[in-house]
Amino acid sequence: LHAHPGEGDIIYPLGSTVVVKNIRTNQDSFLLGLNGRVSCIAVSRSGRFVAAGEETHMGFQAPAVIWDFETRSVIHRCTLHKGKVQMLDFSPDERFLATVGGIDDSTLVIWDMASGQPVCGAQGAGGNMATCLAFCSTNSERFITAGEASIRVWEMDLERRKLVPTDCQLGHSRRIVTCMVLDPADEYAYCGTTTGDVLAINIRTRLFKQLGPPRERDRFQLGVRSIALHPNGNYLLVGSGSGTVAAVCIGDLTNPKTALRVAKTTSVLGGVTSLRFVCRAVPPPSGTGAVISAVSAAQSPSRRGAAARPARGAGVSTASTRSAATSRASAARGTPSAGSTAPRRGVPGRTAARPAMGATRTSSRATPAATPVRILCGTAQSHIYSIEYPTLEATLLSTCHTAPISDIAFPAACSELFATCSSGDLRIWNARTCAELLRIQVDNVTCNCVCFSPDGAQVLSGWSDGKIRGFGPESGTLLFVINDAHKSVTAIAPYRGQPRIITGGSEGQVRVWQLNAESQVLVSTMKEHRATVNQIALNGDDTECLSASADSSCVIWDLTRFKRANTLLASTVFKGIAYAAEYSQILTAGTDHNVFYWDALDATTLRELQASDAELAALAIDSESRCFATGGSDKLVRVWLYDEGTAHAEGRGHSGAVTKIAFAPDNQHIVSVGDEGAILIWRNPVL
Repeated sequence: LHAHPGEGDIIYPLGSTVVVKNIRTNQDSFLLGLNGRVSCIAVSRSGRFVAAGEETHMGFQAPAVIWDFETRSVIHRCTLHKGKVQMLDFSPDERFLATVGGIDDSTLVIWDMASGQPVCGAQGAGGNMATCLAFCSTNSERFITAGEASIRVWEMDLERRKLVPTDCQLGHSRRIVTCMVLDPADEYAYCGTTTGDVLAINIRTRLFKQLGPPRERDRFQLGVRSIALHPNGNYLLVGSGSGTVAAVCIGDLTNPKTALRVAKTTSVLGGVTSLRFVCRAVPPPSGTGAVISAVSAAQSPSRRGAAARPARGAGVSTASTRSAATSRASAARGTPSAGSTAPRRGVPGRTAARPAMGATRTSSRATPAATPVRILCGTAQSHIYSIEYPTLEATLLSTCHTAPISDIAFPAACSELFATCSSGDLRIWNARTCAELLRIQVDNVTCNCVCFSPDGAQVLSGWSDGKIRGFGPESGTLLFVINDAHKSVTAIAPYRGQPRIITGGSEGQVRVWQLNAESQVLVSTMKEHRATVNQIALNGDDTECLSASADSSCVIWDLTRFKRANTLLASTVFKGIAYAAEYSQILTAGTDHNVFYWDALDATTLRELQASDAELAALAIDSESRCFATGGSDKLVRVWLYDEGTAHAEGRGHSGAVTKIAFAPDNQHIVSVGDEGAILIWRNPVL
């Protein structure tokens, strides 16, 4: 996560895409050019250039790409490393870019920004992998690398095209450095380590100076993951793998009892992956959890470390403001607990609730005296916080899923809200303000599908543990659980005129359930499929439904007799299905790259479109059958004119396969989700 020197832009990775988000306008743009996952990002001092490294498979070349920030165009593509670009940085005068390879290629390379060609290179850290790299501020030909038990100061000899290293003497201290920051005068380097302490190294003498915090109990759990220096040079901001953010007073480095002393701490949800001081104020948006035009992780890792988290069951919801709320549910019983409300600061003229997952726990030893500034904080659980300094009060700016998103659904006749589901959680978003309204978490299971009841009073969801769970859409309260509904519930759809739902499972069965006020009753089980049911769609009068399966068949079911009425067969794995043209025609999409038009009466093929060069995984049609949208492994969202059967528009933004697409009920917007955890909201180009 980086803060651009300009007005309100932040830069962070989203799979293989670099996202540029303007916090003030909530608008996004994308820097494209990488094929693999983004491993690191650097922004030049003036903000003119942005560079990103790639992580790919062992033995394959991993490039570093440089963009012009204003034009968003690729300037250079630097390709020498293999496997991964571990770290990169620009020289202060922006003449050079330094890159260092990963564990399979610890090569250090200096690139000329004018030509994009390598100037010189060397092994990164004496055979050990270098994990950090930083240029000095006062000398464009000097930089520092740090890694496993090694910190080196490098001098560039441009005439001889060589790099001259000098090892820093660490004495008896042996550490693995994970992050590093230099002071503006290039006098000291402060290095965070996996053991939870901070090393101070004198750059001029190349000698170890101090180790802190002085007290063992103040060391940071799960190691120091990110470090930043306050503009006044007196304080460090340290982020740990446990979610702790601490202000560390540098003090007198000659005194081991007072140097690098922890002054104040706060906690965020997820391991801290990045910290950036921002001189200009970063105003929080009207709601937390900005989706975008694209919602996503501040850092690509989706692991869940031993992060600070709210008390189990804590949640927040308010009916008036609909601001962010969290409800945690037990994996065994699926029982969420009640929440409480709390005022949120930073939004003039209105009140909103702070989510429990964004609430901070602040402990103060000695409040640092400094000019108030803001800090941007990114975590491993896809949260971006704005932290006030020196109070260290955290406000959630953005959040999203940390795993592939399985499904998306709008309530009937409501385009303001939509729900998404992923591994371990289900979330409801405001489509206009891009705010997360509700989060329901169930540990150790995946939510495969979600829909709303016709009256909007229930959020119905299917889970990988074979249970169907119904929740209140405002409070997240668990309303009912249907145990052993399937081996794994993979598809769900509601009746329009009755309190019933239809579900499909991984074993291939399709079942109809009656949802009464006091009980949930199995009405019928229909067995035709031999593989997973991927999607279910109903017609307008609840007399017929479609089920798309991985067994190369789509079955048309008669819901009055609960018998098969007809079958659609093709040499593909059907992933998407929809009724069209007043339910007289059917659209299907699958792994054969084609979209088929079918006659709903006799199940004959009417038209076949080559819709992609890759597998299709998502299909949706607008309510008036004017256009439909497709998405799949090519990471593209395409909008097609239904009658003409021609591609009308193409959207690029996903960095992973598109898993689901949905039109808003008013057809104004299209929402797509992907397996990289991103949610993209598109304007309908047909209107």
